[in-house]
Amino acid sequence: KIQSNDDREFGRHCAEIRRRAGNHQIKLVVDVGASIGGTVRRYLSEFEHAQIIAFEPVQGTFTELASNVGGCNRVCRINLALGATQGVVELYHQPDHAMNSLSPAINTGHPDCGGSEMVTVTTLDRIVKDNDIEHIDVLKLDTEHFELEVIRGADQTLREHRVSFVYAEVTFD
Repeated sequence: KIQSNDDREFGRHCAEIRRRAGNHQIKLVVDVGASIGGTVRRYLSEFEHAQIIAFEPVQGTFTELASNVGGCNRVCRINLALGATQGVVELYHQPDHAMNSLSPAINTGHPDCGGSEMVTVTTLDRIVKDNDIEHIDVLKLDTEHFELEVIRGADQTLREHRVSFVYAEVTFD
């Protein structure tokens, strides 16, 4: 099998988490911006005992996520966005579903836009509290320029040291 640069980079990322975790077993991964489940499948493979909570707010993409990982009892799929505050916002579909974002720089209607939908936004702090989550081993963020807003909504969780590792896919423009 030929591995892409992304596969090798992800493998290095997971190896570094295992190295730093030492004897601590990775039990919970929260994947924010799970898209169609590519990283969910990778985490399932890399951390064989981990439960994955996968957040994907766009209904069509969420349906693909469910199709790709829905049969796995280690994955909890949640059709919500995470951000700094709770609410409902309009999300404009981008030509490439991987670029859907709540970031004001990206979330605009344009001629190539595939329509829009209303999405519910909550905070990681609310999810942690409502579900009695004691600890998140890996918090993965891929929200297309909305990562800082997700972090703001995880303020208490992070201050209480309930997250061991944060993996953010970011682009610096």
